[in-house]
Amino acid sequence: MNEINTNVVEQKRAESKKQSIVQYDVKGFIKNYLFSLIFIIGIMIFLFGSLGLYITKVAESNILPDDIELSPFTSINRNIPDIPIDIYVQRPKLFGDAISQKATFNQQSFLDSFDGGIFGFLRKRSLPTKTLSNTMNYLSQVYENVLAKNYAIINTLFGYLSYLPESFIMIICGLFGIFAWGGLYLVTMCLCVFYHFIEIPQLFRNPDSTNKTNWENKEHISYLQPLRWLTFFFCWIPLGVVSSFVSPFFVTLCSLFSPFYATYETRNDKQNKTVWNFLLDNLVYKKSMFFLLGTFSLISNGFQYLGPSSLIGIFIAIAFAYFMGLYNNELSDTFLFDSSSSIYSEQSKQPVQPKQPKQPVQSVQPEQPKQPVQSVQPNKLIKPLNKMLNKISKYQHKLFDELSNI
Repeated sequence: MNEINTNVVEQKRAESKKQSIVQYDVKGFIKNYLFSLIFIIGIMIFLFGSLGLYITKVAESNILPDDIELSPFTSINRNIPDIPIDIYVQRPKLFGDAISQKATFNQQSFLDSFDGGIFGFLRKRSLPTKTLSNTMNYLSQVYENVLAKNYAIINTLFGYLSYLPESFIMIICGLFGIFAWGGLYLVTMCLCVFYHFIEIPQLFRNPDSTNKTNWENKEHISYLQPLRWLTFFFCWIPLGVVSSFVSPFFVTLCSLFSPFYATYETRNDKQNKTVWNFLLDNLVYKKSMFFLLGTFSLISNGFQYLGPSSLIGIFIAIAFAYFMGLYNNELSDTFLFDSSSSIYSEQSKQPVQPKQPKQPVQSVQPEQPKQPVQSVQPNKLIKPLNKMLNKISKYQHKLFDELSNI
């Protein structure tokens, strides 16, 4: 019985020793750390997240056409002024003040891009003088209405998202953007089905009696057209059903990828920059963010695969990297000259003290103009002198008379 008890005690001691021994998984650490650096941080956050950040900047500039009554869907221009927005917001030092550049997106060139592609083709073929004009006009009205609604959703969603810091926008779009795109696809499906029904009167529309190059008003559409009804049941209904299932995917892609055709200019650099320039510049200006995310991944993976004791060496390496300036962004003179904030000094590259509030200016009385000095005439000086001398002589005579009497 004692032998059995001693064996049980020895087994428990052996198990406790095995549990106390830390199992170092160096292979798992390297695999997961590289996966987080390349896929999660590099691809998801810095590629897809930067693309989401670019859509945010485009939506903030308000160049996405969300009104079906204005250009490019009609000939009425969008009288929207160019809005300079903050771009490349960053911190030169980890705990320093943020600075940015001002960028303006080219609205007219973006609207001109709608003249090509499938939307421009349908719009040109929807004139009453063209072949199959009713069908083309019907599809054009459906797709353009859905596209305008999608732009309104993007403007609203990313407009509110623009209030967040750029790093947060990149993380949200990189990690959760796929769910937003899936939601937009579902909304687009509902909109496509809705507008395929709403725009059916376009199939019965005729040219205007006074001008054959224009369509008649919707109030004048007549449905007493037997030939059109035959075409409607045998051709247009099958076309509408197929279009209702195919168009949502197509319109969703157009809604997501068309903002990438927008170009912008910074305040002092008047060259047109594209989304590719933005991706490369954003990678450079967000260098400190990349190292911070990589540091968090290093700590979590080191604790999980190398044990708590590895954190001592990791924190020493982090402190060394911090004092070496690895988490700081060295800005070029071009960026400093083009920055919209005066917090960062160009000469010393040191944070400048904030300006004191201005004191109210006291009203200053205007200085009265000097009167010209008038020249004194000699006659005016002689007369007073003569009077004074006469009085003095009189006093002298009186004085002499009194002395003589004494």
